[in-house]
Amino acid sequence: MSHPVKLDFLASLTIYHPPDPNSVSHMLTSIELRSLTLPDICYHDLPTFQSYCTIWRQSFPQLESFTCALWTLDDDFDLDDVPLWPLSSAFEKLLSLPRMRKFSVEYAHWIPLTVKNDDLIAFARAWPSLETFSITVIPFDKSCLLAGLPGLHAFAENCPKLSKLQITKINVRPEDSSHLPLHPPYPHHGLRTLDIEHGLDAETYDIVRKRLFPNLV
Repeated sequence: MSHPVKLDFLASLTIYHPPDPNSVSHMLTSIELRSLTLPDICYHDLPTFQSYCTIWRQSFPQLESFTCALWTLDDDFDLDDVPLWPLSSAFEKLLSLPRMRKFSVEYAHWIPLTVKNDDLIAFARAWPSLETFSITVIPFDKSCLLAGLPGLHAFAENCPKLSKLQITKINVRPEDSSHLPLHPPYPHHGLRTLDIEHGLDAETYDIVRKRLFPNLV
């Protein structure tokens, strides 16, 4: 197909089992597409995945919702030999999408992507209209998840409409709470649900509720 098919009436798109996401995305464009779901994207390496994001950004410039799950052909990544890349670097091309409201990514722990405070800060600053944000790492090793209170602070400061924040694990350091504001940046911040499976004890949750997200339920 020499020219992409314009589907400007299309508002939502789910692509299953793409043999090559680049080729599929090149075939379709829509200036009206708001939601893109990719349940099974094969992750080969960072440059390849970044090229996918470039195409998605060009083909669907008005995206508001992005959901993807990353997998690999096998689980034999030797993380001692493969450089670990920040998650925000993988999705860097999507950070320029101004309308993003919902973002969700799920990936296996052996895919060489890490999540640190700088990553959450990059997402929060790029997408001030976020309403839901989710990072899920499966199945066992959560050591790639290194973000903590500074990352949560970024969402409190930049994303007042955020209503649900889900991260498999956070890494709380004792000194981080001293750098939080004494009062929430937005007293009427929209966050109601903070879903963190590992790393958030009752004491830290109370600090987060009092100083970042006062409307948690």
